[in-house]
Amino acid sequence: QELLTEALHKNALKEGDEAFARGNYSVAIAQYEEAQEIRSSPAITERISEARRAEAEQRKQAEVSNFRYACGSVGKVESWARSCTALYNELARKGERGQAATWDEVEAVAQCEEQKKKGCIECSIAGGFFACKSLAPLEPATRNLACIRRGEQLFEAIVRRYPQTQMTWWGWGSSASTALILPRREWNRLSKKDKVSLAGYVEYKVGGSSWTIIVGDPVDSHDLTIDKTVVQSDDLWESGDPCCRGEKGSVFFGSVPNCG
Repeated sequence: QELLTEALHKNALKEGDEAFARGNYSVAIAQYEEAQEIRSSPAITERISEARRAEAEQRKQAEVSNFRYACGSVGKVESWARSCTALYNELARKGERGQAATWDEVEAVAQCEEQKKKGCIECSIAGGFFACKSLAPLEPATRNLACIRRGEQLFEAIVRRYPQTQMTWWGWGSSASTALILPRREWNRLSKKDKVSLAGYVEYKVGGSSWTIIVGDPVDSHDLTIDKTVVQSDDLWESGDPCCRGEKGSVFFGSVPNCG
């Protein structure tokens, strides 16, 4: 038994070190924590702290790069803000004169609205005119992208430890959805923000369709029991049996303002 414990301990440390070297800090943290559960030591505690510091810096860089991916350079965003402001002001003046917008202007409004959805610019009505401004790179709307990426990393880490974890079609009729089925132990060990990130990744993968996250316990190397729904999309929550539904998606996401 002691030899088996030692082998598991060494393997968890080895996989943690390899993940750290690859820059996959979420996996490294999980492996170090697993090693810590087997046998605690100050050295492992320091490895966990170092991996968390590296992960925090990685997240910070990801937030900036995600902003640039979604919105373009800061200069481009400021250009969008200026052009959309000018467009809305011109349409307001046309409205006062009783003139209709041209087809090109309608198309331009649609593009401005798309930029607003991305969180790249923010518009409000002031004095009868629209005023637009660019958003700073670390506003919540851009952090969502970082959280989705974090959720993807968590999903990959869990699948590595438990290949039984899967996204699959679940249910039938109006209650059918894409379900992430994962071990209860893995879900319980996540922080609230990481749970929200994982749920956000599931929602992103299904593209706005119905989704649910279910936990169970491993039966063997291929299967998990189906024990409990922990969170699900609003439509499933609203139509589901109160006895068996999980948390409502919108409420769940709202519990972590910078990620939901």
